[in-house]
Amino acid sequence: MGLWAIPALACTLLALNPAPAAISPDDVTAAIEKAKILAPGIRVSVSPSKEAKEELNITTFRNVKAEDKDCKIEAVLLAKAAMDLGPIAVTRVQVYFYSSAMSGKYKKVTVTAGDVKAFGAGAMSQEQLLKSIDISEGDLNSSNQMSSYMQSSMATLPENVVTAQKGDEMEITTNLNSAVSERDAKFEALQLAEMSLPALKADVKKIKITFVDPANPTGSREALLSVGDVKALNDKVVTALSALTVSDKAADVSVQSVKVVDGPMKDQRQKILADIQKLEKTGTDVKLLTQSFVSIEKLATPGNEAQLADALTKLNKAVEDAQKK
Repeated sequence: MGLWAIPALACTLLALNPAPAAISPDDVTAAIEKAKILAPGIRVSVSPSKEAKEELNITTFRNVKAEDKDCKIEAVLLAKAAMDLGPIAVTRVQVYFYSSAMSGKYKKVTVTAGDVKAFGAGAMSQEQLLKSIDISEGDLNSSNQMSSYMQSSMATLPENVVTAQKGDEMEITTNLNSAVSERDAKFEALQLAEMSLPALKADVKKIKITFVDPANPTGSREALLSVGDVKALNDKVVTALSALTVSDKAADVSVQSVKVVDGPMKDQRQKILADIQKLEKTGTDVKLLTQSFVSIEKLATPGNEAQLADALTKLNKAVEDAQKK
């Protein structure tokens, strides 16, 4: 979703209709993904609260540039996605935001159904809503938080990551098909162990990874590494992969299929798009102009007017230069 203000959020916070039925974490996850609340590629983990069956815990990663206000906004939208599912019985949602910039820590935002109802009914302004919602910082000091942290941060999401500290050993258990080669299992074990490092307590000296195949629950594979081994092996992998380049490549978009989104300066954006489309019809290569326009469209949200205007001015100048050639 990116960092954005929500002057029109009240329009989406409609009346909630609680019912005694419980809500499944999978349903909430699907609703969040459908609503596109979080930026593409950002993982989210949903679990019932152990304190009360009417409460949910949602964990995800925050943008490194996100401020507390941004976390509160996303927390409200995530909570609403859960509370809008029917029939539901969700009265409170606690959202945990992890960040690579906050090693071993998280930000927590608690949103109640009362907060969402009051704002949706116009009983409080956006500013009052954000002020009424608390945000706090905590340490990853429980197995539940560790499990959620790891599931939210993995590029490829394993199922049922379970963590538990026993003495000076951190045990991490997850699913892995028995058909996976020993080589790939070792890489997976190292990735899991390395990922856990920021959240480990100081007294943890070893990490044991256990892979269980759901199709063969009687057997398992284990890997035991010291914390020092994990760091050393990871450094070697990073060095070995330094010659491998992974670059971003924007997908080719036909300018004729591009549509202007609703938002600030729509008429001006529509005119620039029409000029680019005309240029393509004359045989001009408009690939870069099209990519620039598509990127600028992401700024067409309330609160980004100044940045949007500056970007449009620069793009319009580039279009005019292309027209003169």
